Amino acid sequence: MRWIVLIVAAVVVVGTGAVALSALPWMAAGLALPVIGFFFARHPMPEDSERDPTTGLARPRLLDRRCREEVRRARKTGGAVSVLLVDVDSLSEINRLMGQPAGDSVLRLVALAMGLSCRKSDVAIRRDGDEFALLAPGTPAAAASLVAQRIQDTMTRLVEERPHLAERRVSVSIGIADLERADDPSADALMGAATAALKHAKLRRGGIALAPRRLHDDEAHEQDQRPLGGAPRLVAV
Repeated sequence: MRWIVLIVAAVVVVGTGAVALSALPWMAAGLALPVIGFFFARHPMPEDSERDPTTGLARPRLLDRRCREEVRRARKTGGAVSVLLVDVDSLSEINRLMGQPAGDSVLRLVALAMGLSCRKSDVAIRRDGDEFALLAPGTPAAAASLVAQRIQDTMTRLVEERPHLAERRVSVSIGIADLERADDPSADALMGAATAALKHAKLRRGGIALAPRRLHDDEAHEQDQRPLGGAPRLVAV
């Protein structure tokens, strides 16, 4: 009888151990989940790290890569590519008088205005602080100027729908360049031309400035001086 009891006890112990062993993977997984969550909270996946947390737009590193790709493609095919640099006028003043949450809401409105005004093939990017960029493949400067006007018109409408921002006369200035207006057909020269145009656009609040052509013949100069769509806010550098 004692042997029977010992055998039964042994079976129970072995069975319990087997159940415990079978549960080990689940126990390990349960312990690992908080560690995995903590790791990815501190180290986001690449696709998340490519997005600006305030606006959801791509970060500057994408602009550098895509700009070089599109410039190479344009040089190979003879196509066009434009860059629009968009700067929020007096964002620091908005942050100072209304607080950073109000400034962040303005940045999100700019991102929205850009998204509503461009094509799916265009690349909208938040560069730094109050500056944005729009890379427009297959778009010459004349067409890019119309895109810039749409961005401003959309931004004006969005701001007017928010009286607390309309009182501050929130606006954006935009500089535009394409390969014909760069010092040489390279991504760096294209960005440099757009940066110079943006500086001129900011001289008059809410302006749009078009970088000059590389070839300064009379016909090109006259075309650059003629406002597109009758809009006086467009000026040639």
